[in-house]
Order: sequence, then structure tokens, then C-alpha cells
Amino acid sequence: MAAMVLYGTSSNSDLYYASGFLCFDNFAYLESKGSKVIITSTMEKGRALKESKADSVYSVEEILGKRGPLEDALLKYVRVNHINNIEVPPDFPIKMGKKLKLHSFVNIKEPELGRECKSPDELAKIKAVQRVAESAMNVAKDMISHSLIGHENVLYYKSMALTSEWVKREIMLELARHGCISEQDPIVVCGDSCLDVHNTGKGALKANESIIIDIFPCSAKSRYYADMTRTFVKGKASDTLKGMYQIVKRMKQYSWMNMKPEIKFYHLYSECKQAFEDSGFKTGIKEGVDQGFIHSLGHGVGLDIHESPRGNEVLKAGNVIAVEPGLYYLGIGGVRLEDIVHVLPNGCENLTSFPEELEL
Repeated sequence: MAAMVLYGTSSNSDLYYASGFLCFDNFAYLESKGSKVIITSTMEKGRALKESKADSVYSVEEILGKRGPLEDALLKYVRVNHINNIEVPPDFPIKMGKKLKLHSFVNIKEPELGRECKSPDELAKIKAVQRVAESAMNVAKDMISHSLIGHENVLYYKSMALTSEWVKREIMLELARHGCISEQDPIVVCGDSCLDVHNTGKGALKANESIIIDIFPCSAKSRYYADMTRTFVKGKASDTLKGMYQIVKRMKQYSWMNMKPEIKFYHLYSECKQAFEDSGFKTGIKEGVDQGFIHSLGHGVGLDIHESPRGNEVLKAGNVIAVEPGLYYLGIGGVRLEDIVHVLPNGCENLTSFPEELEL
């Protein structure tokens, strides 16, 4: 049986999941014949012994008998323990992989850790982050709701122009107050800017236009993510925008209510896209711009904001999924609604409790 070897810092979600060790210096993790081993610096050894899932923890100095590179300690450990068959992930450092190949057969293989199926403890951590995301969304919603409409439909809040940057700053502050971080800006976009779905937004927000807010915080302690999106209009939405909102809302609910084990994610995406088409909301390139339902239906959420399952993968009990249908058209704006849901053995439960309200 091959030994699994992972290397890096705990910013590598697979390494953190396998080891349970939150460390921002490089360390090595080996799993062989049911035994879990960490090799780290002397400085980190004591903490690894207390906090990690490892059965054994060794420092570089213990293995080498002196100070030296971590990769030399890993190589010596493999050689001394006669580990002749190793599996490493595709992102494993090439230099270290070449050294290991001098003594062992090295195969590149994605680690099979079972991360896509969440344990009750993981689910509780995701739910806690989701509550924080909803608190931050409420801050953003209140700013828009209590704003006034000024010249050229620019929104004003506390006598100042309400900008994407201002709303994002208040979202980040609310996340921080609850022990969460956002490794990149949340998304606060307005009008035609909505068509660039990963544009985080800039400048003044306006009345009578769609404002998409997408928040995806990570707990600084547990490292688990949540994800949610809502679309608001301060003032009056156009009839077309209202129609977009209603069909997106309906297909979001349809999608998560039909999620269950053995269903392919792509099957639900196809049904969603067809429903949009049947309602007159076509997808394609128009005026040189992709318009309509221009992204996937969703993705797994856990230690990474985008993880398995996705695409053509089959759903399993224990998956936590972000379901985020959306529609986007030039001159009209965009609508995206997103909840995270938990796949059960016989169905699905929605972990998101934030209300859906278009006009504020």
C-alpha cells in the first residue's frame, strides 16, 4: 500500500484537513499503514503534538541530528523507514518529488480524504460562519435600505454617496467583529457591472438598478467557509428585472429541493438553464458580451470556497453546496441568489435563513 505524502502550510486545505495542524510554516505529513506522521521544525513540534491528528511528530533536528532543510528530513525518514511506494498530489513541489524518486516509486494522485462529505462537526462550523455571513449581509442591506436617492439616481447614506467600496468595508468590519475574514473583497456591484460576475465592484451605487452582494467569509479559527448572495434594488425595479428575479428565485428553490445522493450536479444545471430559456431568458453572446445564465449552478463549500462537488460530479450525502443561479443582461443588470445547502441521505436542507427581498 502506498504512503500518502503531503507538504506545505495549512493554507493547503488537503494538508490541513489530513493533519488537523494549523501552521503557516512548511511541514510534511505522511500517512502509511494507518499511521500519521508530521515532520516539522523544533519550534512547531510542541504545538503539533498538542493540536494535530498525528500519531507521531518529529522535528527536522531529531531526524537529521542537526539543523537542515525540511526536505532532507523527509527524504531521510522515507529512506530509514523503507517507504518504497509514495503517492503525492499534483501540486507537490517538483524539487522534492525528484529527491523522493531517488529512493521510492512516486505516483501522482489526488489524495482521497473524503473532504466532500462533511462530518457533523464540520457542518456545525459551516453553519456558524453562515450566520456571520447573514449578519454582514444585513449590514449591507440596511445601508442600501436607509439610503436616499440623489442627483442622477446616486444613492446617499448619511449625507455621503454610497459606494461599493463603503459597503464592502462595512461588510468586512462586521465579519471581523465575529472572528471571520474574507481573503478577497466581497462583491458589491451595480447595473451593467453585474455582468462581470467576479468583479468586486467600485464607485457609486444607484437607485432603480440591481445591486448584487456576494459574501463568502472564512472563520479565522476553524478555516471553514460559507457563501451567500442576494440582489437588491433601492427604488423601483424594471418589469424585466422583476421577471428575472422571480425565475432565479424559483430555480434556486427547485434546484436545492431536488438535490439528493446520486443526482449529477450538471443535470440540475441543465434543468435550470432550460427553465430560463423557456421563460424567455436566453443565454449567449450578444453585443460581444456573454449574457444570460453565464456561470455554473454552484459548487461545494468547506475548507475552500470552491471545492468538490461541481460540474458533472455526482452528489453524495454530506455534501455542502452553494446553489447560485443567476441571469445577466446589458442595459438591465443582473440577478443572482445564493444559498448553501446540506445534502441528506433522502433530500436536502437549506442552511441559509436570510430573506429574499428585491425592492428596498
